Amino acid sequence: MHKRILTAIKNNSLLRGGLFSIFSFFNQGISFLLLIILANYISPDAYGSLSIFNTLVMFLGYFIALSTQGYVSVSYFKNKGGEFNKDFSTILCISLCIIFVLSLCTIIGGEKLAIWLVLRPKYIWLAIFIS
Repeated sequence: MHKRILTAIKNNSLLRGGLFSIFSFFNQGISFLLLIILANYISPDAYGSLSIFNTLVMFLGYFIALSTQGYVSVSYFKNKGGEFNKDFSTILCISLCIIFVLSLCTIIGGEKLAIWLVLRPKYIWLAIFIS
């Protein structure tokens, strides 16, 4: 039963696009709802820090993952086992190398970066690992 459903999703591009749109909408909707809920509990200063943290996570995400999330999903559906494994291994290796370089930069200049971003150094480390 489950295999039939997965095969139908895999073979129907309209259904895949629809599912992508629905999940993308929910992802944005949840972020918006959390924003409204958090606005009642945190101060404007803390909200500014949260905004800087989210921006840092988003910015680092482009460098660490190199926007490969979309490619991984396309590769999974287009390629068979061996090809996808090679692609995934390469992406994982590149991401880990970039995390290492960013961690090294944070060790060397983390204090100055923390002052410049007005964030605690532990939040910069957290942003690197979330990204």
